[in-house]
Amino acid sequence: MAHPLSKCALLGGICVIATGGGAILLAPNQGGTQSPNISLSTQPTGSIHGYVAFIPDRLPPPTASGASIGSGTPIYVPDVQVTAKNVRTQVISAAAISDARGYFRSPGLPPGEYQLCVSGGGYLSTCEDQTVVVNSPVTVLNRIIPIRVASDAIVGTVTLADHRTPCFWFRPFNAQALLAKISGVDPTGQIVVGPVNGNVAGQYVLPKPSGIDALKLRGECDGGIVETMIPMRPGTVPQDLVLASSVPRIMSLEFSKDHATITRADPGDLIRVVVTANDSDGSDLHYKWTDDSGRELNLPDAPIVEWRLLNASALNTLHVQVSNGKGGFVAVSRSILTGPNGRSFGLRSHPDVAAGNPVPTPEPPFLGPVFGSTTDNSAVYQAATDAQPGGTRDTLDRWKTANGFNPNGDLASGEAMAIYFNNGDLKFGRDMHCRVTNTSTGATACYVSNFGRAGADDATTALTWATQYETSHQTTPSPTATVAMEYDRVAGVQFWAYGSDGKYLPKPTLDSQGPKPMPDICMACHQGHYSGHTGDKVQGAAFLPFDLDSFLDVNNTPLPMSAAVTPAVQEQFRLLNNMVIGTHPPNGIQQLVELWYPGGPSSPYARFVFNQGAAQLSGAPFARHENLYDSVVKVACRSCHVAIRGAEWNMFSQMNSNASFIQSLSCGPGRMMMPHAEVPWLRFWQEGLNSTLSAELNFSGGCPASHLASDGGRP
Repeated sequence: MAHPLSKCALLGGICVIATGGGAILLAPNQGGTQSPNISLSTQPTGSIHGYVAFIPDRLPPPTASGASIGSGTPIYVPDVQVTAKNVRTQVISAAAISDARGYFRSPGLPPGEYQLCVSGGGYLSTCEDQTVVVNSPVTVLNRIIPIRVASDAIVGTVTLADHRTPCFWFRPFNAQALLAKISGVDPTGQIVVGPVNGNVAGQYVLPKPSGIDALKLRGECDGGIVETMIPMRPGTVPQDLVLASSVPRIMSLEFSKDHATITRADPGDLIRVVVTANDSDGSDLHYKWTDDSGRELNLPDAPIVEWRLLNASALNTLHVQVSNGKGGFVAVSRSILTGPNGRSFGLRSHPDVAAGNPVPTPEPPFLGPVFGSTTDNSAVYQAATDAQPGGTRDTLDRWKTANGFNPNGDLASGEAMAIYFNNGDLKFGRDMHCRVTNTSTGATACYVSNFGRAGADDATTALTWATQYETSHQTTPSPTATVAMEYDRVAGVQFWAYGSDGKYLPKPTLDSQGPKPMPDICMACHQGHYSGHTGDKVQGAAFLPFDLDSFLDVNNTPLPMSAAVTPAVQEQFRLLNNMVIGTHPPNGIQQLVELWYPGGPSSPYARFVFNQGAAQLSGAPFARHENLYDSVVKVACRSCHVAIRGAEWNMFSQMNSNASFIQSLSCGPGRMMMPHAEVPWLRFWQEGLNSTLSAELNFSGGCPASHLASDGGRP
């Protein structure tokens, strides 16, 4: 095998440098190709993103009524139709349907001014007086869209026996969400209203039928049923429903071979897997198994299964969901790396809770478009991006060839590359490659191979694997997954994912929740709009900048303090950030890169300036609130929000004017879904960032501990 330094002679412009930390990083000579600044053309359409909620009034306080919902508590409503009416043309858009979070995103809309209208069974059809201006690919509302019932309603929460765990379950690797279903039954046993779906907090709104003096309220959660009689008095009636069901507990998930427990395995091994679980109610348990390979495992509904590992040196991660058929669910994962350096990783619960303050439960589904969606358009998007079998991008090698990269990792003209551990969001060891593929149009492509276990503090192991992968000409060990991206100035950025075998992966795994569909998993942070229609691609997504402040080296040392950050290493990251600027990203990204490179990243050997914070932002936009930016935004929000036009969180005034909206998304009650990636979400709660956010923005009621699980959020 040729030594990596031979790449210098082969390419005559880019050399591989071995750092003292053991990671491979690259440095160009003075003749390296620079990426041009290309303006992004105006997007032809944009979408409106927001939430629909019913807000009851004239209710007693929750503690007085014994119910969980009081006056003014927003109940985010699923299954509501939302349309946008163009004020000038009076053209009404196709309807978007709110999901289990009350979240909706409109179809693509031409630039203009719009009224939003809502309707649904048992609700009044109304249009807002306030209008929304669409002038960018994504418009995020800073308010809730209210919906009113036609007469009165019954409202409440459906929980398990602990009075805390809502009837809701979603794991992307099991595809289907479980929602509470609530209906009203008359004395003859006939359903006279409903069923309606509950939301992610188990909350529901059931419009009241007329002409009935008493009603039996029925709540269903999986196979569990609870019923209670309620009087039909005037006004909104609060009524919680509690199922006689508990959450199962998992004690262990063990791997073995030939009757012996194993901590490593060979590619292609068939291993025995045993999950030990119990249910305090004595209910029969059911088991659903899946792994991150994208294969159909067809494993039985049983606690003991035989699992075939991938026939390659790769990280294999197995997930099991255990349920009692009555609304109680729990899921765990375990990983094993095959090959010469193979080893097993311990049990990983959902969420994986480290020491520190408690976290909310249930955890939100992370990494969906903007604020989340369970829609699976992965097959349609795969075809639209020519990644279907036989397409020009159906394998990683074919994608590399289409973009001028060498399949074996040898550096092509103008290619920049770096290996680092992204400690701030996904916690992967990353092997990143980027190049400008067309200097006339500014077209740019990047691919990043991920190593280690998502969310784990394993920088040394993950970066060692990434380095071995690069020095072996990208043959071994296999990455957990590789994500590829292409930018063009018409549509923005498109996304692909490939498994450890190099084949297209429609549902990659980037956190403990398991596989999630493309392109939503990428749009969560890169933003953009995707219609889901046949042939359509993502519009308006962006490349994200490289934040060296949040990276670790192979010795677990933050890069601001790392001896491995040589001028050569700095130059590679400058090239990468300059390519990002060359795609003309949103203003928030440009501002951030200019903060790191005060003279801009276009000059050769301009250095990244570490530890830049609120005090260095132009115009002092966080004066007297620097702690909000440095302790919360920079740590848990900035990575993704810099790509959201109008919600960059780069000014205190911008955040303060949206304080109630921020509080509803991050502090609940019932819907604590921000930050929207698992690692920053855990840091936000475990490290007390919620308290800092509340104090700085003067939240009414704060982020109270009563919103949190007493057991630290374990399922």
